[in-house]
Amino acid sequence: TVLKAADPDRFFEPSENTHLVQMMQQVIVEEGPVIDRIIIKRVIDAYGFKRTGNRIQLRLAQLLSTLPNQESASQTVYWPVHLNPETWCDYREMGERDVADIPVIEMAQCAKQMLMQLVVAEEEALIKTMGNSFGMGRVTRQSQDKLRAGVDLLQAIGQIEHTASGWKLI
Repeated sequence: TVLKAADPDRFFEPSENTHLVQMMQQVIVEEGPVIDRIIIKRVIDAYGFKRTGNRIQLRLAQLLSTLPNQESASQTVYWPVHLNPETWCDYREMGERDVADIPVIEMAQCAKQMLMQLVVAEEEALIKTMGNSFGMGRVTRQSQDKLRAGVDLLQAIGQIEHTASGWKLI
């Protein structure tokens, strides 16, 4: 999402609150489900800030906390109003995103869809297949950990189990 450039001199003015929230909502609509860090980054970029201190981060976090969100796997995830977190069962290719920017719930949906195709899979094979599905050229250690978090979430909510043959849907 590329937000329209904003005036950094107005950032801390109370009258700028509405504009800030509208920018956040635009990011959520265009990129959701999305984690808070990405929303804040997009807004900071629109204001042209090169470095951000606690005041900027705190201001944005306070405004962002007023928007509807859902906790998932120790992450705050923001959803566009047209998507229902309870029924959403999709995932998107990484595109320009970094693996750290993908919500764990999205990793879990990818794992679920891969297990629907594979029926049963050893963890290493599942992780590699998930990485390929996201469009990762190479699945690094960091990527493996993030992808594994999606598998862990599915296990925690009782949708998969590990058997002697590997992971499978319940």
